Amino acid sequence: MKALVIGAGGVGRSIANIASRRKFITSMVIADRSLERAQLENVQQLKAEILEKQDQISTGKQLSVPSQDPVSFSNLAMLKARGARISQYETNIASIRQGLALEDSTMSQVNAILTRVRELAVQGSNDTLSSADRKTIGLEITTLSDMLVGLANTTDVDNKPLFSGAKVDRLPFERNAD
Repeated sequence: MKALVIGAGGVGRSIANIASRRKFITSMVIADRSLERAQLENVQQLKAEILEKQDQISTGKQLSVPSQDPVSFSNLAMLKARGARISQYETNIASIRQGLALEDSTMSQVNAILTRVRELAVQGSNDTLSSADRKTIGLEITTLSDMLVGLANTTDVDNKPLFSGAKVDRLPFERNAD
């Protein structure tokens, strides 16, 4: 067996050489682990992006959580609120139109009845009528008067009187006994 003899200067170089190799190997291991960790993070990020895209495709929504785009979510919330208000306005307008149509129809009937009452009043003022004829005219006017009270108490789809103003808990008009 041969003995290896290293001079005094050679031992120092050799130890420095070994230490240098150890650092290199250690840095290689650390670099490999860092590279492996970076690749794993990259794969996880890609997987998350794929899941997000699949969610967007399946729901048809580009954004699913506010953190994806807070400004767009805020705008979307404002648009939804505006849409709800517009929908309520449309409902209110439809209800008002329906109420106006009912009021218009009722007033047309009132106008027709008043026209008939005027005709009967003119007819009744004729001196040639007998008391039986005048009684018949009086009965018709009473019937027309009852019809006017009924029309004045017409209610809307919510069963509230059309012509009661703010007092919607009772009918606004009653027929007097006279």
